[in-house]
Amino acid sequence: GGLVRAVDEMGIAENTCIVFLGDNGTDAVNQIRTTRAGLVRGGKRTLDDGGTHLPLIVRWPGKVEAGKTKRDLVDVVDLFPTFCEIAGASLPEGKPLDGVSLVPCLTRNERVGREVTVAGYGNNFSAFDGTWRLNSNGTIIDAQDLPRETEVSEEDLHEVSRKAVEAMKPFLEVLP
Repeated sequence: GGLVRAVDEMGIAENTCIVFLGDNGTDAVNQIRTTRAGLVRGGKRTLDDGGTHLPLIVRWPGKVEAGKTKRDLVDVVDLFPTFCEIAGASLPEGKPLDGVSLVPCLTRNERVGREVTVAGYGNNFSAFDGTWRLNSNGTIIDAQDLPRETEVSEEDLHEVSRKAVEAMKPFLEVLP
C-alpha cells in the first residue's frame, strides 16, 4: 500500500507498472487449509496447486483494467519479456526465451497463449496445462476442479485427456 500511495502522490501512476508476485505457496506444507474455493493441500516445496498456484497482481492505471481477473497460464519467466516490452527495450538477439510478454494480455485482453507451465523442486518437476498436472515421476493429477486434485492412472484417462497429458511429456523430457 505504501508503494502504491507513493507512486500516486508523485503523480507517476499512469507511467508505472507495479507487479506483485507471490512466493511459491505457504510454509504450511503438511497442513490442509480451508479457503473459499475449498480445501488446499501443499505449499512450498510441493508441486501441487498449493505450491505452484501463485498470486500475480498488476497495477498499471490507464493500461490495465482494475479489478479484472484472468485465467491464463502465466509463468515467472514471462516477466522478463513483459518488462522489456513495457520499457521499450529489445530482447536479447540469438538467445532463446521461455517467456512471452504479458502486455497483450494485460492491455488488450488477448490470450497469453501459454499452453503449459513447468515447476520444479530438487529433482522433481511437473507440467501443468490448466486441467492436468503431469509429474516427472509419472503421476497424473486431474486438476479440473481446483483446488481439488485427484491422482488418476493413465488407463483411466479418456482419449482427449490422454492426448493432453501426452502433449506435456516433452516439457519434462528437457529437464535434468
